[in-house]
Amino acid sequence: MSLGVYLSDYPVLHAVVAVLGLFVLAKIGLFVASLVWRRLLRPATDLRKYGAKSGAWAVVTGASDGIGKAYCIELAKRGFNVVLVSRTKSKLDEVAKELEGKYKVQTAVVAVDMSSADPKIYQDVAATVTKVGKIGVLVNNVGQSYDYPTKYLNVTKETEESLLQMNINTMHELTRIVLPLMVQNRKGAIINLSSFAGGIPTPLLSVYSAAKAYVSYFSIGLAYEYKKDGIDVQVVTPGFVVSNMSKIRKPSLLGAVCNPDVIAKGSLNSLGQDIKCNPFFMHALVEWVVQTAPANFMLNKILSANQATEARALRRKAAPATDSKKSK
Repeated sequence: MSLGVYLSDYPVLHAVVAVLGLFVLAKIGLFVASLVWRRLLRPATDLRKYGAKSGAWAVVTGASDGIGKAYCIELAKRGFNVVLVSRTKSKLDEVAKELEGKYKVQTAVVAVDMSSADPKIYQDVAATVTKVGKIGVLVNNVGQSYDYPTKYLNVTKETEESLLQMNINTMHELTRIVLPLMVQNRKGAIINLSSFAGGIPTPLLSVYSAAKAYVSYFSIGLAYEYKKDGIDVQVVTPGFVVSNMSKIRKPSLLGAVCNPDVIAKGSLNSLGQDIKCNPFFMHALVEWVVQTAPANFMLNKILSANQATEARALRRKAAPATDSKKSK
């Protein structure tokens, strides 16, 4: 017996199924319409409200590669001087030279290892921020993930502490340095980089996932606290991005992988309009599906996918040892 024939014998059940179907279709339609509006039709934010093209500075952490470098380029292109903060001075100098040459802006470089728990590492950042004075945008981008997915007890204590330091503590420290200046000027924007993994508990990436969830909650709370002070706060939740951290080398539409500039451009375009932002439409689509589907189903699927990734990583890790034995 077909479902249609079966339902025709039970008109009330037929009506319920029809209403549920319409509800699901309406929900999908609203999501698609919202995505098209936010990504394609809505006017981009004019960053002059934060001091662009009038001498203001942006501070970007993790500035030498990936998403951080993309933010530096996009902010300079839109008229901000840039303070670049990361670990390797030679890389920072290269990016700074590129920004000054192409976009005719000023730069300042601060080389610090933000995986360190020593509070003294922020003294140079604070001194530079105080010196340049007018800070319009802070991008808390620096972060750290696992080398590959694995169970919690397989993560060393040192790695766990570094994950929490890089993803949470650095965000707090930079925010405490910059936010008072923004409040004093009654304008500014803070962008905190979270992750798709911060939107749903992620088995085999439990510490990273929890840290990025913290970033999201902190950012949203901060946005409401300081809105009346003229401060806009945004949390960005990307999925896979071409970067050294992800070890992905090429973008892929079907694989939902984008280049870093997609994240930076989309984020800045919606600054002050969206508190939570997922700039790449494929990331937004995947995030919506994952958060709409039954949680237990999705968590088991994520666990299986991460177990497969871990197995591949362990095979690669063991391969050099196997090859060396064969050569003997």
